[in-house]
Amino acid sequence: MSDRSGVRGGWPVRIGDIITPAVERIAGASVMSEAKLRKVWSDAVGEQVAVHATVRRLRGSVLEVGVTSDAWATELTYLSAAVIERLNALLGAGVVTQIVVQRNRQQRHGKA
Repeated sequence: MSDRSGVRGGWPVRIGDIITPAVERIAGASVMSEAKLRKVWSDAVGEQVAVHATVRRLRGSVLEVGVTSDAWATELTYLSAAVIERLNALLGAGVVTQIVVQRNRQQRHGKA
């Protein structure tokens, strides 16, 4: 048996256990919260909504969401309290306190 007492760090560690605290120190916890939010978005809103509504960014605790149409903007605005509740249940209390819904710009083909 080899003696690991001289090996820096000892036993193997999951890379996520090292990177997550380092990123939080460098970029702040909001970057990690946004990454986690993007991972759980579809679970929080359901696949049908997720097809039409995507996370743009998390600024502090304000979530900016882009939607494909005015109808989806209305729908997501109407559902925002429930979505906030589901997101915070998945991510932790207070991660999202408000949702701002914005219509995605559509590029027109053939126009300059």
